[in-house]
Amino acid sequence: MEKKTLKTYLLLISFTIGLVLVVVHFETIPGGIGVFLRLLTPLFIGIVIAFVLNRPYEWLNRLYREKCR
Repeated sequence: MEKKTLKTYLLLISFTIGLVLVVVHFETIPGGIGVFLRLLTPLFIGIVIAFVLNRPYEWLNRLYREKCR
């Protein structure tokens, strides 16, 4: 069997197994996504805080650089 054909078969088998697992455990998938998003909540909050505080930081940084010259 050629390498390319073997790779194609292994990919097809892996995809099929993954699809069967998704169908069998379909009820638990939304709960898992919810847990994942709850774990990422602090990261999202940090991104928002950094976005909001960036403008005042840039203004103070520019002011400080002008005073030091």
